Amino acid sequence: MKYFLKYIVLVLLLSILMLEIILRSFGLSGDTMPTSIVNEDLVNKPYAEGTYIKGGLAEIKGHYVINSQGFNSLKDYSKLTDNKIRIAIIGDSFIEGLQVDVEKSIGRLLEEQMESIEVHEYGRSGSNIVDYGLLYKKYIKGKYDFVFVNLTDKDLIEKLPENMGKLESLTKMNFGRRVYENSYFIRYLNINHGLTSKLNDLINKDFSKSLKTESSFSEKEFFEKVNYQALSLFDSSVIVLYESEKLKQFVKRPFRLKKLQIIHKRLPKDFGFDLHWNLNGRMNCAESIKNYIYEHKK
Repeated sequence: MKYFLKYIVLVLLLSILMLEIILRSFGLSGDTMPTSIVNEDLVNKPYAEGTYIKGGLAEIKGHYVINSQGFNSLKDYSKLTDNKIRIAIIGDSFIEGLQVDVEKSIGRLLEEQMESIEVHEYGRSGSNIVDYGLLYKKYIKGKYDFVFVNLTDKDLIEKLPENMGKLESLTKMNFGRRVYENSYFIRYLNINHGLTSKLNDLINKDFSKSLKTESSFSEKEFFEKVNYQALSLFDSSVIVLYESEKLKQFVKRPFRLKKLQIIHKRLPKDFGFDLHWNLNGRMNCAESIKNYIYEHKK
């Protein structure tokens, strides 16, 4: 039995070694996005550049470039052109857009379709209504002609920020972290296949059954949980950008914020196994914004 166990361990180690070599050779493993603290906020590391990879065979590949403010963009947000229509788009990973080349981001697509506009995308993975409100107040308010914020019902009931003012959230490079960063095999399991999130879902499965999700709240319960304090950080000029299936509750009542539904004419709009927008989805979003601006620009 002892020799059998040794044999199994040896086979596993050799298999991991072979996979490590294959993943390094073919560039199939996703990298951890480097992060940094800029103006007391947790953002992507300024000036970082690379390729975002996800999927078992790297089906998703996107070239990213992080600007000096920590956002995935070819633009420097400290520079605003006076003779152009200025547009800001706030959101989470859907606006961050790592899944598609930064050269084909929503902002760049919009600028290709319209004359005399400048678009800045303030997208950061994991962000919610608290982050959006703080971001708007700190960087955007009064500087843009149009401001769009991509919202879901889930965003609206969050109470704490994920990125804004999160000095303590910067990942420390301890021994375990160094092993993770340098192992293509471990990163492949976690980033490409979402091993950590799947394990968390499995562990919390029974517990989550006893909890209500935002979609299971009654209309009354949902509006009792909405973070109105965070919403109040937006003024009436802000436009809520949304997909109908993700903002079912909020659109039921009239709010002072204007709303714009993204119309997905081009399909498929996502990657299937990953629900982030593909190029079609981003083109749909850009076109929806373009049509709104044509209708409302002065």
